Amino acid sequence: ALLEIPSLKPPFQIPIWEKLESTDVSTGAELAVAGLPHSVNRLIIDTRGYVLDSASHRHLIPLAESLIEVQGAHGEFGMSGGPAIETKSGKFAGILSHQFLRMIPGGRTIVGEFAPSREQLENHLLVIPASLVRKWCAQVLGAA
Repeated sequence: ALLEIPSLKPPFQIPIWEKLESTDVSTGAELAVAGLPHSVNRLIIDTRGYVLDSASHRHLIPLAESLIEVQGAHGEFGMSGGPAIETKSGKFAGILSHQFLRMIPGGRTIVGEFAPSREQLENHLLVIPASLVRKWCAQVLGAA
């Protein structure tokens, strides 16, 4: 489902189902993300993101083979489900899952859960790829 709030228009077109393409983004591609953070009544749009890894396996979604790992864009609790758009082409790259990765110096990078009190050295956004979104919608919703 997509909620449209007329007073909150992003500077990009959010695709309708018929135009939702299985867009593959490559490492280094620039991405814009948008969402409504928890307890905030204004749309956050950040165009500073870039793809750190186009096929990251560092996530907690069992049915996803890989996710898109994004660095540089602002994202916070509550923006899950917001769109990620490739800025140069304007194509839908996927939706924010908003898990974050906690980088531990000298240790393994782990997927963590949101905890404001926990020290976080780096925050990456994880995006469910458009191809997976389309596949899921087709299977679960019976959309063609």
